Amino acid sequence: MNTIVSNRINTLDKLSRLSVVIWACMLVLFGTYIRSRPGDMIPETDWLIIAQISISIFGGILGILLMLRQCMNIRLGAKVLFAYLVTTAFSAVFSPYSKIVIGYWFLLFGTSLLTLGIVQRAKTLKDLERIEKIWLITISLSLLKDTFIALFFPELIEIQVNDEPFRLGIGLTHANEMSILASVAFWISFKKDKLKYPIILWVFRLFFILIIMLSRSRVSLTCLLIGGVIWFWFQDTSQSKQGLKRIVIFCTLFSIIITGILISSIELPGVNSLLNYLNRGQDVNTIMSLTGRTEIWSFAINKIFNGPISFLGGHGYGVTKLVLNDEGILPFYAYHCHNAFLETFFGVGLLGFIPFVVLLFYSTSWLHNFKKLSRVYSSEFALHAVTIVSIVLTNSITESYISMKVNPIIVIYLFYILALDRKQSLNNLS
Repeated sequence: MNTIVSNRINTLDKLSRLSVVIWACMLVLFGTYIRSRPGDMIPETDWLIIAQISISIFGGILGILLMLRQCMNIRLGAKVLFAYLVTTAFSAVFSPYSKIVIGYWFLLFGTSLLTLGIVQRAKTLKDLERIEKIWLITISLSLLKDTFIALFFPELIEIQVNDEPFRLGIGLTHANEMSILASVAFWISFKKDKLKYPIILWVFRLFFILIIMLSRSRVSLTCLLIGGVIWFWFQDTSQSKQGLKRIVIFCTLFSIIITGILISSIELPGVNSLLNYLNRGQDVNTIMSLTGRTEIWSFAINKIFNGPISFLGGHGYGVTKLVLNDEGILPFYAYHCHNAFLETFFGVGLLGFIPFVVLLFYSTSWLHNFKKLSRVYSSEFALHAVTIVSIVLTNSITESYISMKVNPIIVIYLFYILALDRKQSLNNLS
């Protein structure tokens, strides 16, 4: 009997290690520069798409095996995730691009099952922290590689944008995606444990800041600052310091606003350069329209209400850019809806929008139950979670990364959502 139990544990350990390796490979395949092609072309099957679908299917099988080989307790996060997966699959039924929708669905399905299996397999908090560390290391190396290619081997990038100022990430993944990943990685990199070589972490933190600056992404700068406010607010939850924190945050924000008004009214040296850096040479009308986002939003809303099918089942998961531009009405090519809620409603309709919103509300448990969760997990893990969830939700106002095809932002967000399902198990263990 002991031999049988020992063999089963060894098999599970090997399966877990393999699953984590495949999980890291997914992050590389879905979120870093491997090959690039014009974004307005209809996706055609090539070696990368075959590799992505193959590894998703394999990852999904591994996730199922991990769940079958242990007593899995299906809780709210997993249940709602399964409902969302069903509705995304249903969106292919009436979509004019059903084959592409099915392909994108396989990516989401495999990644979700593997992430669920890995999180459920984690026995202790240390296991969850290792998964978090693997995400950080993989994304850091991927960002390092992409930055190196963009700066020193620009000829390898197939897509060149000549009519806009240089932005790190254009022609690779995307400037906004790279900078959002950098802001997320920046805050995850802070640890309470003293490292043997802390200088390495600080080098990477400066590197993350460099990516955000070179990407010239206003959204990412905002997310980085909000992440800092959230980190400062939740770092110490003692009642004696809450009042002081409110005063410090209010005074800081007020000072930034007043300073900005004074600087804009006085022609100080370097101010124009700073403003040109932030607005990327765009005029006032473009900036006030949020770089054309408001025009996309109104057009997407009209497309949603085309009829009962588009309202209930959507136009198809992952094919928003194809549907938005199929009539050629927009004066520019829109790659997505630039709003996670609108993107979800547009792609998978009301049926998929409901579980998506439930997942988002479930993730906010890290915010309103922070004290309780920091005792179940740890103050450090909960601090990472509350910061990343805040960054992702802020980013969702003007970007659609958690609603589009699978990318590393979706993966880390799913990780923290599914980690909430382990609350009872970890609490009993402690």
